[in-house]
Amino acid sequence: MYGAPTFAQQYHVLNTELDDIVDVSGDAHPSSHRLLSTMELIHQVPASRRKLHLPCAIVGGLQCHSLQGERSSLIPTSDMSTATPSTRPRWKLGNVALVAIVSTFGFLALYHWTADTQSIAGFNSDTSVPRFRVSFRRRCIRSRSPGEDQPRFLVDDSNDTQQIFAVDVWEFAPGDIGTESREVNGTHAVGYPMVFMDQVPAGEYWVQAVLHPYVEYNRSDGWKLQLPSFTTFESDGGVLTAPGSLYSAAKLALFDPATFSVDLVLTQVEPELPPLEEPHELLQHVTFRSPSLSTFWGTDVFLKAWVLLPHRFFDDAMKDVHYPLFIYHTHYSREFEHSFYPSPPKNTTTASLGEEYGFYFFSNWTSDNPTDPFTNKRGIIVQLQHANPYYDDSYAVNSANIGPYGDAITFEFLPYLEHKFRGIGEGWARTMYGGSTGGWESFAVQVYYPDEYNGCWSFCPDAFDFHRFQQVDLVANKNAYYARGDWTQKDRGAKRNYLGDIRETMAEENHHELAMGSRGRSGGQWDAWQAVYSPLNNTDGYPAAVWDKRTGEIHPQVVEYWEAHYDIRAKLQREWHARGLGHKLVNKLHVYVGVTDSYYLNDAVFLLEDFLKTSTEPYYNGSIVYGVTDGRGTNTAGQVASSSRFRLDGKLSTSE
Repeated sequence: MYGAPTFAQQYHVLNTELDDIVDVSGDAHPSSHRLLSTMELIHQVPASRRKLHLPCAIVGGLQCHSLQGERSSLIPTSDMSTATPSTRPRWKLGNVALVAIVSTFGFLALYHWTADTQSIAGFNSDTSVPRFRVSFRRRCIRSRSPGEDQPRFLVDDSNDTQQIFAVDVWEFAPGDIGTESREVNGTHAVGYPMVFMDQVPAGEYWVQAVLHPYVEYNRSDGWKLQLPSFTTFESDGGVLTAPGSLYSAAKLALFDPATFSVDLVLTQVEPELPPLEEPHELLQHVTFRSPSLSTFWGTDVFLKAWVLLPHRFFDDAMKDVHYPLFIYHTHYSREFEHSFYPSPPKNTTTASLGEEYGFYFFSNWTSDNPTDPFTNKRGIIVQLQHANPYYDDSYAVNSANIGPYGDAITFEFLPYLEHKFRGIGEGWARTMYGGSTGGWESFAVQVYYPDEYNGCWSFCPDAFDFHRFQQVDLVANKNAYYARGDWTQKDRGAKRNYLGDIRETMAEENHHELAMGSRGRSGGQWDAWQAVYSPLNNTDGYPAAVWDKRTGEIHPQVVEYWEAHYDIRAKLQREWHARGLGHKLVNKLHVYVGVTDSYYLNDAVFLLEDFLKTSTEPYYNGSIVYGVTDGRGTNTAGQVASSSRFRLDGKLSTSE
């Protein structure tokens, strides 16, 4: 098949009581991998008293680089949900290796870079630098339920993060230590939050290695790309726990930056996720092969969705009834997020809120009681799933790097669902809603496809205006990480609590991603936006960087492309009158956000409102609602339910 890798990763499951044995052997020419080694510090030796051991914990991850000098980068591990593995033989073992170092004493701040830490000279070992040597065997144990206390689970963007080091590895095949191994050492590894391995205090550490497979794609635009398997189409947002990832057992080791050397063997593989269960005939999970996306990527690409059908959908009396669609944009979940449980929780004292609500929602959805909220109100809820090789979500628009996801969803997938489940199949009968990423998608899709949808309710949406890309003015600022004066430099916040306390900075989050993946392949949020919004880098086919990942220096030419193609406020202003866009969007735009949004997303909504509230001929006639001291949005459920046009009765009006 066109685009299929030549390296086959085969799983041979043996009948053992506790574990499955997996054959990860391949041909003589395996491709790239992502290798991570993790360490948990037990005792740290202060520089002033090297003989005194203090309690501490370190987790480490390594990332290996190619002999051709491919740039190394950090690997983000804040998302710990597992991803569905692809067991298809089209995999190549493109891998990523990381060494993560975790300290129980708190966050080790990364303020600046003193060297070009992305440059890689090669794999020649220097005995004067600390090193982790990693190999893997032909047959690995498929772990059932790895413990959450492993070093690889302890790296994130919080103050409690542990350290990680990483490199890309190439041509890495099963073998014995000393004959087929790769090193993550102080010469070429890139770290987070500490950049260099020799900055790590001497002490006693738990060490663990993780290897992420990469997949090779031969795209229709002529580029051959190596991309992480953990963000492919079966992904559930997992990174360090992605199915198919190889990892070692945690190993206790004494670390000294001057003399340290340890061997780690990848002996276990993350298992695939269990099949999804459909709890009721009204809730179905659908998979659809997209012709346009498959052509773009040079291999089969699938769109997925949970579809909740209306009560009595299968009754003979309803067989000729057609229904409107209520399209839910979201991500990071394999399950139906609204919860739909036909049975009440077995134990109401220990049941989660989701379990209780799931039964409550089911009871109301299937009720014939005239006083219940959904009685005689009929519609189809569609929860879209459209992961891609860069992220678990495509942002539902066309992109030079991601492919034509906007067209594929709007003109291929939704018509397929409407035909299969008796949808009305007209733009006036499609309404969208979603939050955060889904908030941006529902609003942007309405703007890009104004005739194909009849309204969006967007909650705490990602930035609509690149003058406030969270805390960064991409157009006016020169640096994304720091606000600089003649004599001062202040960190820009990336996350805060509702009182305004900064929890994460721009530099921290981006340096974390730099460790997790080179060339924008971390699977993290900033790399995801870059993959969607950027043009191609014409030197290697990967997304053009909007700023230097190490320093934060903004690239104006890339920003110009972003603004011309994906700045929603700018598009509305350009086309409101010139292309008649305003007349197609009257009554359709509704936004809800907290004024202290955790990720500063309210700032761009302010700028959007500045335009919409002054719009004329026509006036937009939508709504923008703010919640006071609300972090991730506002109390929107009642507002949505009370909206006269967001109804499950099949009587959505067209724009007046």
